[in-house]
Amino acid sequence: MNINLLVIGSCQTYGYGLAAGQSFVDQFIRRLEQCGQHVKAEYYAPVSLQAVRYLLPKLPLNQYDVILLQAGHFELQQSQPFTTFLKKQRSVNELVIAVPADIDALRDLAPLVLDKAGSPSGNWLMANLKLAFLRSLAGFRTLTRLNEVHRNLRIILKALRPHRHKVLLLTPLPHREPVSRWLRNRGRTLFIEEAAHQGFSVFDTHTLIQPREEYFIIDDPAHLNAVGHELIGSRLFDFYRAEPVVLPDQFKSPDRFNGHRMP
Repeated sequence: MNINLLVIGSCQTYGYGLAAGQSFVDQFIRRLEQCGQHVKAEYYAPVSLQAVRYLLPKLPLNQYDVILLQAGHFELQQSQPFTTFLKKQRSVNELVIAVPADIDALRDLAPLVLDKAGSPSGNWLMANLKLAFLRSLAGFRTLTRLNEVHRNLRIILKALRPHRHKVLLLTPLPHREPVSRWLRNRGRTLFIEEAAHQGFSVFDTHTLIQPREEYFIIDDPAHLNAVGHELIGSRLFDFYRAEPVVLPDQFKSPDRFNGHRMP
């Protein structure tokens, strides 16, 4: 059986910082092929959540058998300057081109140099001040960044509803930095609630990956290492087999996840 796989998401989809073949998407594809499937994958990455909103109408969604969406990576993490959390994003429609990414070229790019300036105590104090501020805004539903994430997600899922039986929707991946970790947790809740509202199953990555160094690239709080990718890839395949997607009946498991929590 041939499977046309559409992959939309961040640099995690092709394994930022890892060797070829180690990303969770690679792990997922490898397990499909071990079941006798022939997979042709097309990547649109890295893209923001807002860019996905404008990308989808330009793609021939009917031609794909599986649509894997891993979104929210860029919006749900620390921003510089911090005030960007309070500003609306400008439209990027004119910047979105429906051309698949060259994954090999992206993997060859040098990893980003992370800013490690500041003392640990100063970073801890600043992070807690930022968290208190963000929590207060979120409590009154006036945190622009979260509101825009929810709005874009709602529009994206509405566009995908005719294809929801073949959509693999992942919650935003966990993050180790305190402010980003809080944002990812809030994003996780938004994804689960909106998915349930629109009738989508969702693969909850937070039940698998804890914000501990054993799952992340050394000195990088944002990107998973090979262990984290292997864990997600293998369980994503199990989730896929248990959901009503395109695999033939003989490959489906009689056990089904509930679509919101992994055991």
